[in-house]
Amino acid sequence: MSFTVLSSDTVLSSDTVPANDRVPSNIWRPGVVRDLVINTIYKGSYSYRADARDGVGAGATRQHKIIETSVPALVDNETWEQAQVILRRNRRLSNRNGKRLYLLRALIKCDLCGRTYVAIQKEKEVRPVYVCDGQHNGRALHGRARERCRAKRISGDLEDYIWADVENFLRNPGAILQQLEQQFQSRVGEKRQTHTSFKAVEQALAGKAEERDRVVALYSKSLISEDALVAQLQRIDEEEAELRQQGETAQRQQGKATKMAAQLHTAESLLRELNQRLDQPLTRELKRILIETLVAGIRAAT
Repeated sequence: MSFTVLSSDTVLSSDTVPANDRVPSNIWRPGVVRDLVINTIYKGSYSYRADARDGVGAGATRQHKIIETSVPALVDNETWEQAQVILRRNRRLSNRNGKRLYLLRALIKCDLCGRTYVAIQKEKEVRPVYVCDGQHNGRALHGRARERCRAKRISGDLEDYIWADVENFLRNPGAILQQLEQQFQSRVGEKRQTHTSFKAVEQALAGKAEERDRVVALYSKSLISEDALVAQLQRIDEEEAELRQQGETAQRQQGKATKMAAQLHTAESLLRELNQRLDQPLTRELKRILIETLVAGIRAAT
């Protein structure tokens, strides 16, 4: 089965289903994709609600109980959790139905009440003004006195300051690139070390299989008793189980090191590409994307 991405504003559709036979269930709408991303069954956890009646007759009440069970996982827990973080961030940073594009929308947090600053721009004004949502809507009552947030407004000039900082970082990424290269080499070294450990475990397991054959051969020749055979086989089984556990750990560490090395390499390539991209005309949309990518957040203490 193959799928084609038409654009960011369209849906994914299967090309294995004839157009005249397609039904809504064959269309990968955004809501369908979201339901897949948040479904815990993909990380190996399935839960369902079981209903039961407590008591009999007219006085009986219905009880709801959530039952969780383990199922084979399609992705590891770390990957699933990363998907949730990205989903929450995309929801928080989404422009939704906004008519204007604000560079710092949803990125500024109020140090006083903890709510997010919102951008306000009148029709004839060139720049927006950022206002704490607790002051703007009067919903963020804080402190013992339950007062409305008193945070001051922030001039839209802050957008220029933040962008200048981002641009300076992208034009001078030397120190960061050096750190990324060092981390990349470190992960490559970890990958090699864990690979060596995994191979050693495989050889040890092969040795245990040969040891088991020798013990069985000794018993077949009546050179050891049945009790000795059972004891030796039990010892070999325990040692094999421990070796398999070590092998699984080494394999997980190797996969993690490989994944991290790939991410570091991608980050380094992205920084170099963005550095070159700065010499070309930049739209406001691209600036917003760069700020979203590089700015984790802004805390305003006014």
